[in-house]
Amino acid sequence: MKDVKGAIVACALLLVGLITIVGPGSPASAAVGCTESGCAGAMASSMGCVGDAISVTGFGTAGKVEYTLFYSPSCLAGWAEGVSLDGGPLKFGAAPLALQVWHQAAYGGLESSTNDTVDAGSTATTIDTPMVNWDESLKLCANFTGDAITDPVADPNGGSNTNSTAQCTSWR
Repeated sequence: MKDVKGAIVACALLLVGLITIVGPGSPASAAVGCTESGCAGAMASSMGCVGDAISVTGFGTAGKVEYTLFYSPSCLAGWAEGVSLDGGPLKFGAAPLALQVWHQAAYGGLESSTNDTVDAGSTATTIDTPMVNWDESLKLCANFTGDAITDPVADPNGGSNTNSTAQCTSWR
């Protein structure tokens, strides 16, 4: 009987020690300012969502710019980022850049985008889109005409754009 009581006391002390070391909640989840659809349209950096960001997919353009679609497990949201690899401005010649996250209901439907545009005269070296709910289907596009309205590749709704300076990931 003493052995059982001793084992129970030892387990209780071990559990108290673990709670003290680990804490009652994770710091990343406590620091976020939104989750899921509540993040739609917000910037990841201002909502505390970049701390646990996971790079999901992306592409580069001629070694000049790296585009990445990110996911935050704490915020349950996604966003895109473009970063100049050579320190120069995010442009394609004199054309402006539109970075887009196209999103639609997970099993299809009308698509829309959240985007950011770098104007032709800008010297910006990074660009971020506002966030979207991760429960939707997403794809990342970079469009060097500055057109943030039209999906730059054929879309499931029958529309298309033959813009040869655009590039997209597949839907996720």
